[in-house]
Amino acid sequence: MINMDTGLSARLTVLPQLSRFFRAALSHATLPLIVLAALLGAVRVVPILLGYWIYGDMGPPFLALYRLVPSEIVAACMLVAVLAAEECVRNGVRRLTAYIPAVMAAALLSGLISAPLIVLLHDPRFPIMPAHRYSGTSGIALFIAADALARGGLAAFIFANRERWLMSVRHLREAELDRARIERQLAESELNAMESMLPLAALISSLEAVGSLYDRDRSGGDRQLAEVIDHLRSVTASIQI
Repeated sequence: MINMDTGLSARLTVLPQLSRFFRAALSHATLPLIVLAALLGAVRVVPILLGYWIYGDMGPPFLALYRLVPSEIVAACMLVAVLAAEECVRNGVRRLTAYIPAVMAAALLSGLISAPLIVLLHDPRFPIMPAHRYSGTSGIALFIAADALARGGLAAFIFANRERWLMSVRHLREAELDRARIERQLAESELNAMESMLPLAALISSLEAVGSLYDRDRSGGDRQLAEVIDHLRSVTASIQI
């Protein structure tokens, strides 16, 4: 009894964690990404429908849904899989380790969802696809899952490489920003060191003294100006890195 209660409580604590995980993953689903997934889902359907339109046979009313619904279900499942895989990558999981089970799960889920809908939407006047004719619901699910794994896996691979490249670019930019920040801090520290070793007020006072000395004794002014210059050189040489 204690073991059953412990297992039940452990499963109940996992559910909120999964909910938070998928909320965080789906929060990165931008509108352009959703539109791109929908367009990729329709890519396979559009040539088929155009072919019927060109030959003047639009088919039964459910033809468009019969072709479009499974493709869009595959696109939606793959989109969620990619977002979940990227969330795992953000949590420290290797990209390949995150993507392989996510894509496989999405392919299987898309088959399980699409197969009953295909059977439901099938119009008796429209000949069913040869691959679906004698296989039944389970065979249709496996066929769609395999097709989703092939097409969706390729799209996920392209997206993963794109994200890896973008991450490399971001890391490079961050490194450049850190280097610029360090150089600015170094320059500020050098300036502060120079100001501490040679206060600006003292420099102005020395130059004013040299200027007044020039009015009385030009040779003495030259000597004092040379001393000021030598002092400035020693100060700047002592703080160079």
